[in-house]
Amino acid sequence: MTTKSISTEISESVLEFAPEKAPVSFDITVDNDSRQFASFQVSLVAPGIDPNQRGWYQLFPSVSAKIPPGDRAQFQAQLLTVPPVPGGFTGTMNLTVKVYSTELRDEDRQDLRLIITGEGLLPPKLTIPDTTFKAQPQEQVEVLTKLYNPNRKSIEVLLEVAGLNPLWLPDGTQRTVTLLPAEEKRVTFLCKLPAPVHAPNGVHPFTINLIDPAPTALPPQLLLEVLPQGHVEFQCDPLEQWIPAKAGRWLNPFDSIADYTLTFHNRSNMVLTGEVQVVDEEDVQRQQRQRRLPRFPGRRKPVPEAIAEAETLVLPTGFALEPAQAVVEPGAVTSLHLTAKKSLPWLGWARLQRVQVQASLADSQLDLRNDSQTLELHILPIIPVLWQALGGLLGLFLLGLLWWVLTERGHTSKVNSVQFNGIGTEVVSSANDQTIRRWRVSGRRLVPQAVLERGDKAIRVVTYRPFNNDWIASGFENGAIQVQSLLSGTRATLELERDDRVFDLVFDRDARALWSAHGSGRVLRWGLNADLGAASSREPQQTIEADFAVSALSLVGEDDALLAVGGRNQQFALVDLEAGEAFDIPYRNGTQTDFITSLATAEEHPDLLAVSDSQGFVSLWNLANCLSNSRPCEPIDEWQAHGGDAVRSVALSADGCYLASAGDDGRVWLWFLTGAGERRPDQLEGRPLQRSNQPLNTVDMHQQERRLSVVSGGDDSKVRLRRVRVTPDEQCGRRG
Repeated sequence: MTTKSISTEISESVLEFAPEKAPVSFDITVDNDSRQFASFQVSLVAPGIDPNQRGWYQLFPSVSAKIPPGDRAQFQAQLLTVPPVPGGFTGTMNLTVKVYSTELRDEDRQDLRLIITGEGLLPPKLTIPDTTFKAQPQEQVEVLTKLYNPNRKSIEVLLEVAGLNPLWLPDGTQRTVTLLPAEEKRVTFLCKLPAPVHAPNGVHPFTINLIDPAPTALPPQLLLEVLPQGHVEFQCDPLEQWIPAKAGRWLNPFDSIADYTLTFHNRSNMVLTGEVQVVDEEDVQRQQRQRRLPRFPGRRKPVPEAIAEAETLVLPTGFALEPAQAVVEPGAVTSLHLTAKKSLPWLGWARLQRVQVQASLADSQLDLRNDSQTLELHILPIIPVLWQALGGLLGLFLLGLLWWVLTERGHTSKVNSVQFNGIGTEVVSSANDQTIRRWRVSGRRLVPQAVLERGDKAIRVVTYRPFNNDWIASGFENGAIQVQSLLSGTRATLELERDDRVFDLVFDRDARALWSAHGSGRVLRWGLNADLGAASSREPQQTIEADFAVSALSLVGEDDALLAVGGRNQQFALVDLEAGEAFDIPYRNGTQTDFITSLATAEEHPDLLAVSDSQGFVSLWNLANCLSNSRPCEPIDEWQAHGGDAVRSVALSADGCYLASAGDDGRVWLWFLTGAGERRPDQLEGRPLQRSNQPLNTVDMHQQERRLSVVSGGDDSKVRLRRVRVTPDEQCGRRG
């Protein structure tokens, strides 16, 4: 007699199952009657059904863990639907519970009576050949489905589309289909997309659900991709404005604001981001002249034209755009407001300013119509022309008197440059009022002296010849450079190209050459002779081409062999004048509106370089460390000097122990340095020397033993002097 190694118990001997209700479950207990560890697996077998077809039930677990002899394993069986007997089934059938063990190579079978109530119909089979569809707005999409009735009775099936906008389905979201026994039918749902503004671009998931009879599985995921279509219309309103407004100028002659409405009308099916670029026509013409700038020798690849023209992203002076971008939903209208605020002249004729408005769409290839428009702004004087004619004589007299008083006492506009002479007894200054002035240092104040120059353009920079101080060189807004003898009055004018503004000038030590920095990116070397006028070269002896506007220069080293160059994008480089090679110095990244604003060296330590920038940082560099030892050039100290506001100018004392800085916060700060050229640890915060309500643009320092003289100039047209006496503890000592 053979002893069985597996015995099975079923919790139910008779099981009633209603297909329209929830699934029913029963428990199966399997005993290991063998003498070894074994695992067990269970399957249900119905008559007339392939034993491998298991979609009508599920087991938990599917396979048991190995259990020791005499132990038992628990299973739970759950009937999901009627066993798929061909043609359907209702009534009573016998199910066989089969238990098998691979380790024992034995099996056990137990029977269970299954009573199926109701009609016992099998669910229809739903097949969808295509699951992904693409269409443009106003196109039609046909979604084909196939239904098959596996029963020996007719059934009625209800299908429904879910997930799509019902308005896109002109024939409705539901279909009722009658299927004969073993019949297959095709059912098509028609989707008709509306106009672009009502058919958003993107992927729209949806399903076709079997509502009746109840489904036995989740419906497949279908995808409808709506392709982009449509266009965007751009409009500026009005195209012409007046300041003050024409209709109300008699009521408010001081009105200095004009508004333009820039509108994006989205007639597409995409969510779009509209951007506007506003440029002055004069800036466009200037950029066209500078488009073919040469490159620094040995520098990186040229900047792409699109990036080179990014300067136009800066709005013209006096214009503001709110908000910066317009996010436009399909079918929506979104507006930006361009505001022009101008200082109105009291006298004169009306001025006309034209700006070009260029609209674009971010990350979109859709058609943008009327994307480029020209706006006109008429700027009228506060006093009408008729009143000007009646009061002309009196006005000219008063204006002349006021001009004489102001010009005799000081500048009348923004001061751009100041410098001490070598012994600290005089100061020269230049300003936007087109004058160069000479000042005498008298104790703690400046006494106005002669006006050295009255030009027709703003004067950006003025500097003394480094020895004797009997020459001055000045750089003009229109690109001209003038060298003038203070003794004889002899003048020489140097100019390579009109309108190439001069940002900085620096003499070499023997004053035989003058270096100039230009907005075009050129750095020019001009030869100078002792007789100045007749012998001075009208053509530069050397030209260095940069791919950025150069705003600051400084000769570095004992023999002036290196030229430090800084400018737009906060680019910083050294030029080996003997070899004619340039190499970049790593510096903080900047944008088109960021500049290195000033470079300064110490007379007794020409390898110590101070650098300032428009992001508000001051840095100190000992260039001897990297130039002589072939190490990377890195700052030895760096800090935000003016609370994050732009630093416009720096100056080092002759011994390199003190640094003065001026910036947009309206302050002049004095910084105490160590013998190594860093800030003193006990003086990291610096000492404020001067304060103004407006930005300061320039600073210079003269040292005489333990007395420092600091001069500055700014937007308030003032030239100020401050004297400081330092204690022995505040001196840095000699550098090793």
